[in-house]
Amino acid sequence: MRGSNTILIVLAVVLVLIIVCCLVLACVGGGLFLLSPSTSSSAKPVDQANVSDFCGEYQITDPIRTYDEYHGTMTFGCDKTMSFVEYVDGEKVTGQGTWSFDKDDLTFSFGTEAGARFSGTTRGNTNDFTIDGEWSNGVEGKVRLTQ
Repeated sequence: MRGSNTILIVLAVVLVLIIVCCLVLACVGGGLFLLSPSTSSSAKPVDQANVSDFCGEYQITDPIRTYDEYHGTMTFGCDKTMSFVEYVDGEKVTGQGTWSFDKDDLTFSFGTEAGARFSGTTRGNTNDFTIDGEWSNGVEGKVRLTQ
């Protein structure tokens, strides 16, 4: 009888250790399953933001165009790479590129491997901001990025 109680205690301790390890791994990998680095609830005004505050996934729209004319998703990596899925007049466009944020003059820029580029001044906070700027073809524009 005593030996079986010892086995049960050892199994219970092992089970607790496995659960603790899983919880630690979940926290390191993205935050206990419920929290995502791309949905930060602690938005910062862009004039107080650093590059790392923009890492994550954003929905992008153009206030001048309808949603059907233009919308997409952009993911900004903390290594300053990005990926995107855009819908332009119903056509899906995907790709990779790079991005940057200059906190001194609040310039946010992104460019694709195919050569498209947008750059301008940011307004708002890190969860909801606009960029007033210019496309690589010289056309002025404005985009809104929200988490």
